[in-house]
Amino acid sequence: MTEDCNLDCPICLAKANTEETEDLDLSGLEELINERRGIKIDLMAAEPTLRSDLEDWIRKVKASGNIAALHTNGLKIANREYAERIKEAGIDEIFVQFDGFDDDAHMVLRGRKLVKTRMAAMKNLRELKIATSLIVVIAKGLNEAEVKNTYDFASAPENRHIKEVFFMGLRLLGSARDTDNRDPEHSLADMRLMPDDLIELLVDQAPEVTRRDIMNFNKL
Repeated sequence: MTEDCNLDCPICLAKANTEETEDLDLSGLEELINERRGIKIDLMAAEPTLRSDLEDWIRKVKASGNIAALHTNGLKIANREYAERIKEAGIDEIFVQFDGFDDDAHMVLRGRKLVKTRMAAMKNLRELKIATSLIVVIAKGLNEAEVKNTYDFASAPENRHIKEVFFMGLRLLGSARDTDNRDPEHSLADMRLMPDDLIELLVDQAPEVTRRDIMNFNKL
């Protein structure tokens, strides 16, 4: 929806804020939602909450009989009034970047300490009963312990609004390539993780979860 973002994440896959561009033309989206029914429309890239017409697009998607899903870093969702407006517009689910509870790791991955802000966003999403999915980036040697911490947080009875957790290994794509060249102290190339490594981390940290559980869940 836009190339702008209110973060400058060293690991950004979209290379946000690197060029001066206008918000993207969404005439193709208008055509799509007028032609289809019952599909999920992912409103994303780079930070869609920066678009002044986001709520209008959520309403358009809903009015067309489709599912509206928002992908966000969660900064604006931490504002209660804004979160209420998004819910009023009719959002069905929100995918939120959530890399655990270690602010030192956030500094490496996102360039800012974000735990307090993201917990405020989680509080708003919980109280407004908005279906939420967590997107968790795990980097080798940096925040591997956050696999269990995030799993426990999402599984807590009071967080029934959280329906999914996506664990993603750090990838050397987008802005991460440039970051890796200018920050020798934190070599992102050394922090990459493959999917099977993530499965091993979860199984090791949460013994109640087995590899077969994960396989069956992914197949479902």
